[in-house]
Amino acid sequence: VLYEKLYRRLQDRLDMETSCSLLERFLVSYPKAPLAEQALMRLGDLLLNDFNKKNAARLAYQELLARFPKSSLVISARMRKEAIDAEAEGKEPPKLDASHISEALEAATPEQSRKS
Repeated sequence: VLYEKLYRRLQDRLDMETSCSLLERFLVSYPKAPLAEQALMRLGDLLLNDFNKKNAARLAYQELLARFPKSSLVISARMRKEAIDAEAEGKEPPKLDASHISEALEAATPEQSRKS
C-alpha cells in the first residue's frame, strides 16, 4: 500500500513535469495561438503551486501581461506576479481592489466602446 502511494505521488510529479514541458513546447511552437495566454497562465500556476519555482512562475505571468494585455487573465496574472514580488521583498501580498478591476477593464475595452 505504501509503495502504491509513493508510486502515485511520483507519477503525479512526472505528469506535472510533462505538463510543464508540453506547455513550454506549445508556447514556442504556437506563440500566437488563441490558447497561448491560457497556456502561460497554467504554466505559471504549475511552476508556482506544484514546483514552488517562484521566479519561473513570475516570468510566465510577466510574459502573459506583456503579450496579452487585453486578456481576461490579466487581473489574475498581475495579482499572482505582485504577490511573488511582495513575498520576495518581505511585504504583504496586495489585495484585489477596484483599481485592479478598473485597469483590467480599461485595457480590455476597445477604444470605440469607451467613447460610446
